[in-house]
Amino acid sequence: MKREEILTLYHSNPDSIASYIEDFEFRYKALEFRYKVLEFRYKVLESQNIEFRERISVLESQVKFKDARIEALESQVKSKDARIEALESQAIEFQERINELESLLNQNIQSNKKPPSTGTFIEKKPKTGSSQEGSSKRPGGQKGHPGSTLNQVEDPDEIIFHRLHKCRCCGRNIEES
Repeated sequence: MKREEILTLYHSNPDSIASYIEDFEFRYKALEFRYKVLEFRYKVLESQNIEFRERISVLESQVKFKDARIEALESQVKSKDARIEALESQAIEFQERINELESLLNQNIQSNKKPPSTGTFIEKKPKTGSSQEGSSKRPGGQKGHPGSTLNQVEDPDEIIFHRLHKCRCCGRNIEES
């Protein structure tokens, strides 16, 4: 409304203007109240926003830490996988070697299809005699050695009888039989 319209309305009917003004005042107070409510809600939302930002920051740092931990664990898994593969291949090689050695143990000259001179299995001949080198001296006391012998006495200090209690073959008690 323009000023002239308001003035003509005021001169023609002052009661309607008064009610019009009262209506404006009521609307103004309602808007003021709504403004205060919105202002309060804004402050609440602002404090929640700050809390959410702090929580997001904490969660982001936790995610970064867990991402780094996951990367480290994945690296460990890869290295352990490689180690497992190496150990599995070693186990296969060892099993093949064991089988080869067991087959050699089971062979003898009769079961070996190769001639003894070309085969991998060589039968060892048993050694005869002593493995020590021979000496030019004869066994026993040498000539010119003053030897001494422990002679039996007529009256010993103590006599000990050694009796056989068990059979040497079966181990049974001999004293009972």
